[in-house]
Amino acid sequence: MFRILANGTPKAANKDVLECDGAYIVALIDFVDEKGAELLCRHYADMHGFSIDSIDECQLINPEVDNSDLLAHKDEEYFDEAKRLGYCMIYHTWTD
Repeated sequence: MFRILANGTPKAANKDVLECDGAYIVALIDFVDEKGAELLCRHYADMHGFSIDSIDECQLINPEVDNSDLLAHKDEEYFDEAKRLGYCMIYHTWTD
């Protein structure tokens, strides 16, 4: 599974988030290849009405054995969703 940190901008057609100017995106992508995980991140963001402006980090993680700070107990539901669906997208929106 890859943990991707990205910056995104809402698309004009995304009326649900017109009040935001951008988002910090955390994507958990259950895929074997880094380039493929990045492409899937862009695809899922596009499906949710965001364009990825930049990918700041793409890190291979194993939530079942990694005890680092990346995998706080409170984040278990996100990892469960990523395992079940193949991905989980978390958007932290902001305004200027």
